[in-house]
Amino acid sequence: MPFPTGLVPRLIEGRREILLLKKSFNVFTNPNADPLLDALDPDEIVVFGVATDVCDDAAIRGFLLRGRRVRFVEDASRGLDEDRVAACTAVWRDRGVAFSTTEEVIASLG
Repeated sequence: MPFPTGLVPRLIEGRREILLLKKSFNVFTNPNADPLLDALDPDEIVVFGVATDVCDDAAIRGFLLRGRRVRFVEDASRGLDEDRVAACTAVWRDRGVAFSTTEEVIASLG
């Protein structure tokens, strides 16, 4: 259920963790995903986890469609099918996704 317009920024104020429920692999099926992304307005989105060729792919494609800069952490992610992972990552590279390691991401936080 979508939150009323303008409520999302107040709901996330001061929060460090935010949970978005989803009914499919694509987080953008949640009607609050776009208002949350707009409220947070990150300079860059770091994606890692499972599965590279399913949920990560849907999220990264969604972020790119919304004009967001994305960094994918290869050594902190795993896919279900290596051929699909290769296809996904090739598309992401073509679309400007940056690829990093966990060590590089941690170092950039300091």
